[in-house]
Parts: sequence; C-alpha cells; structure tokens
Amino acid sequence: MSQRLIIYIDEHWPNQPACTWVLLDARDRVIEEGRSEPRHWPAARGCEVVIGGGQCVMLETRLPRSKRREQESLLRYALEERLVRDVEEQHLTVVSREPESEGVKATVLVIARARMRAVLAQLEAIGRRPTRIISELQTAAPAEDDAWSLSRCPGGDWIVRPPAQCPMAIDAEGVTEVIGHLLAVARARGETPAGLNVHLASDHGPLTTLSQAPPSLTALDGERITQGTPHAWWGAGQACDDLLHGEFGRGAGASGTLATVRAPALLVAISVAALVLANLGEIVWKGQRLGDLEERMVRLFETSVPNTPAIAPAVQLQRALDDARATHGQLRQNDFLALLDHATQVGGAPIRHAVERIDYDDGTLSIGFRNDAGLDLALLVERLNALGHEARIVPDQPRTFSLARRALQ
Repeated sequence: MSQRLIIYIDEHWPNQPACTWVLLDARDRVIEEGRSEPRHWPAARGCEVVIGGGQCVMLETRLPRSKRREQESLLRYALEERLVRDVEEQHLTVVSREPESEGVKATVLVIARARMRAVLAQLEAIGRRPTRIISELQTAAPAEDDAWSLSRCPGGDWIVRPPAQCPMAIDAEGVTEVIGHLLAVARARGETPAGLNVHLASDHGPLTTLSQAPPSLTALDGERITQGTPHAWWGAGQACDDLLHGEFGRGAGASGTLATVRAPALLVAISVAALVLANLGEIVWKGQRLGDLEERMVRLFETSVPNTPAIAPAVQLQRALDDARATHGQLRQNDFLALLDHATQVGGAPIRHAVERIDYDDGTLSIGFRNDAGLDLALLVERLNALGHEARIVPDQPRTFSLARRALQ
C-alpha cells in the first residue's frame, strides 16, 4: 500500500476530534478527502501531519559569526525577547541560514514543546504515529509579482505572505484589522503591494468574482483582490521542514519515553558492566589462588611422601595421613569409632537413645533405629553429607542408614 494519509490538526484538536484529511496515492494525487473523527480515517501506509498555521510562528533573526555547535544557544538568546513564553519551552526548527557580512540570517519555525508532546501522545494512543510533521506556514501559497498572498486555512483562519517576508497566521475574526494595519505599514515604507491574491481551501470552492470573496477582505478599499489557485494545505509537503527532530525525532522513542529512561538505563548499564568486571577479576584472582594451593599441595606431597608419583595429591595425602595415624595408634577417618563419633555428634542426644542395631564392614558403618524413635532420618543424612561424609538410607530398610568417609576427588 503506497497511499499516504495527511491530517490537518488545528488548535482545537484533540478536544474537538474531527479534523480535515486527504488520502494521496504514490504520485501525490488526491484519492479521497474529508473531515471526520480518527476512527473514520482511512487506512494508509504512512501518516503525516500538517499543523494549522496559528500553532506555529516563523521568525527571522540575525546571529553573529560563531561555530555551528554554539548557534543553538545564540539562537535561543536572540529569540528570547521576541517570544511571549519562555524560549526554553519552545521547539525550534531552523528553516534556512543565509550568510551575511556580519553573521548569519536565520529563519526559524517555533512551536510550543507542550503542544508537540500532546499531539504526538494522542496520535500514538490511536496507533497513528506520524512519519512527518510540518507547519502550514510553509505550505501556504507564496507571494507573486509584488502581490501579497492570502491563504484560507481549512479551519477558517488566514495566512498572509508578503514578498520576501515570513508568513503570518491571522484569526478569521481579526483578518480585516490586521491586514489593514500591515498594508498601512507597507505604504508608509513605500512597499505598497500590487494586490492581494486570495487562495481558498479546496473545500470552499473557486473564487470567480469579487463578490464571492470573504466580506472582511472586500472591505479593504483600494486594494486589488484577485483569484489565486486553491490553497492545497497538504501540498509541497516534501519540500517543507520536518518538525520531528531533536527530542521529538524518530530515535527519541514514543512521546520522549526513551529520552526519559536514557539516563537510568545508562546508569544500570554502567553498574552491570562494573559488576561483570568485578566478577571477572574475582574469578581470575581465585584461579590464581587455586593454582598456588595446588602447587603448594604438590610440594607438600613430595616432601611428605617421597619417591611416590603425584597422581591425585589430595587423595594420596589423605591415605598417607590415615596410614600415619594407624602407625601411631590413632583412628583412621573411616574407622568404626571415628564414624560413630561423627554420627553421634551430628545426630545429638536423640540418636543415642534410639539405636537398635550397629554394623561395621570395611569402612562403612550401618546404624538401625527403632520404629518408635522420633528421629528425622532424612535430615540426619542430609547434614552428614553436607559435612563431607557419604551417608544414605539403606534401601528396603527405611529406619537404617549407612555412613562412610567420602574420598577426595
């Protein structure tokens, strides 16, 4: 689907949800147009938005010569006294930069950040995230042959565009007074226009005679009012400047969500990286310590058990220690008394009054308990295994467990 839906959003949207729209084909020809609420908008591959003229203002200002990265701060400073609201609350879009002898002349589109956020949030909520947002000030018909251009907006307001000047949006109620004042100023400067070219929106029909012009304009005496081409408010959209940049750019996420979470996400990423590096450092350190211990064990084995190859030093040292204990009349780790001592120490007093049978065979001790003994045999086995023994409940004898000394691996 190569169709594009272009929506005209005036200052009352979304409080008044119905708005004007057009559906264009791949060659930018109008397939369908209308005015309806969002649920009746036609389906399309892309959705673009035209912000009604009165929501934006276009200004010209001059900046001193400076580096490109400093021009943003200079631009805000230059516009600070020309805006009613705080300049930090405004979203600025530079339309053009013209070098001059002493600096740069910049043309800027200004719209409130709060308005941009509100429009984007509502469009995203209904699943119509726009690919472009442009200002109607740039789609209005340009001035021609020293005549001023007056474009009628779909909402009823007007955009006046004198030659070589920025376009200006005017409310429908005050169009006569404002244009009359602008004409008086132009005459005083010797810049009297050749006439007024009126461009009505396509849904107002053609202007064929002077009597069909809006009464507020025909009241301007002394000015020649002529018919212009219809005001195609969606036209020349690709040549207009996209307002979706900076904090509202496509990489900024929905309604600035990514910008909101960027700092916490960066902090989390740094913390995770630090934790990973710390764990890697600890692993390397422990690896070195383990290597040192193994080397020390091998040296101890070679000293304690000479003329014996070191195959499994830990196991061989345990066996050598048991042999040395037996030579000196001490108990081996897997002798009967040693195993019984381990069992009674772990089992405590209850085990001493519940024993019914004791067997010992080749390093393995078996202890059977009376059926009426209140002893948790599974817990006892678990504790013995945790201390390095090899204990288990004898199959088919639920009241008997076996105990042996676990050999080192």
